[in-house]
Amino acid sequence: MAAETLARVEPRDATDALSSLLSRVSVPPRLLVEPGPDQAQIDAILKAAMRAPDHGNLKPVRFILVRGAARAKLGDLFAEATKRREPMAEEALLERMRTWPRTTPLTVALVARTTPEHKIPVSEQMLSAAASGANILNAMHTFGYAGMWVTGANAYDPFVQKAL
Repeated sequence: MAAETLARVEPRDATDALSSLLSRVSVPPRLLVEPGPDQAQIDAILKAAMRAPDHGNLKPVRFILVRGAARAKLGDLFAEATKRREPMAEEALLERMRTWPRTTPLTVALVARTTPEHKIPVSEQMLSAAASGANILNAMHTFGYAGMWVTGANAYDPFVQKAL
């Protein structure tokens, strides 16, 4: 019987990595201000996102980056979606929906694109997409940026999903 060896990776400084993970906290969108990450940092953040566990190598996640002028469009979309869901919504609520995407330097919309007919259950595909989101937040933190995972009604609204 041949001796088996386990696959190994090069050792890393676990102290720095663990310290980073243990110091990350969610910061509300209203407190996220310029400057946001530059393009090289965004590229690294998305590479980290794609290193999330992915049973079946399906890559069931897509990312939509919202920055610059697109932030105002996203805010308008959120206000319109809210008005459609809640026709009697007060203007103060609609204005909050418009405002927060306009003030954050970067919004990463994480889209789970599952393959229901695949042997890998959709639940595992969703977990892989979610792990990508966690990797985004952790990678942003390593660059010194704060972030927060936000869902809410707009994340599940077919009007918003179609527009994105």
